Amino acid sequence: MPNLAVQGMAIRHCEDRGYELLKRVEYAIQYNHGMCADGGARIEALLDAGADTTLRGKQGNTALLHLIEAKNFELCRILLVNDAPVSIVNDAGMSCVEAVQQHISSSLDDVLAQQRAEWNDFLQELKRREETEKKKTQARDQARTRANEEHRAQQQSLAEEQRRSSQNGNRAILRARGPLGDLEDGWGYFPSLAVLQFQSAIPEPPPSMAEGEMKAKKRLDLVLRFVGLVVFIYFLCS
Repeated sequence: MPNLAVQGMAIRHCEDRGYELLKRVEYAIQYNHGMCADGGARIEALLDAGADTTLRGKQGNTALLHLIEAKNFELCRILLVNDAPVSIVNDAGMSCVEAVQQHISSSLDDVLAQQRAEWNDFLQELKRREETEKKKTQARDQARTRANEEHRAQQQSLAEEQRRSSQNGNRAILRARGPLGDLEDGWGYFPSLAVLQFQSAIPEPPPSMAEGEMKAKKRLDLVLRFVGLVVFIYFLCS
């Protein structure tokens, strides 16, 4: 049984590093033409620390999409080496492959041939990664569907067994299951291990929701601190 507390702390750590990564990339794009003052050293450190590269920022862009639009080839390669997802699309419906294709097609004639070759190679790598991600997603969906079907068949079998025992006047199974009542077709009192396993595959709330909750938590913390300070000053002066 996994330690949910430790697992939650690990997820939160990756999300925090991921948000910092997004902010640094967005700052570099806004104020420094997509270049980092430290040459991307801090971004590499965040990736080494497990930063979540699936998070989306402004206009729904991931860090990789931001850097592709900023034409920062070196940092794009670094994110790709660290398994940044390539199949996520932004709010405009543009994927990493489409963004690179648009960049290549709109490049000026004076762009060095070597740079074009690098971007073309990068594009081919993105296409391979995108195909791999699609296959993994399909395999995961098929496995989830298969597990749900097996779970439903098992529960239907248990319900049928319970009905047969009830008709034969055998109440042993009912007494063993307690006073919860009869089983319904396809449902049980407790989910199977397969269902518990694939419940974790349900998509998490969007990052914007979590970010909004954090802001509300900080506001509430400030209000409570202010109230506590007022009460302390009141008792100090009285």
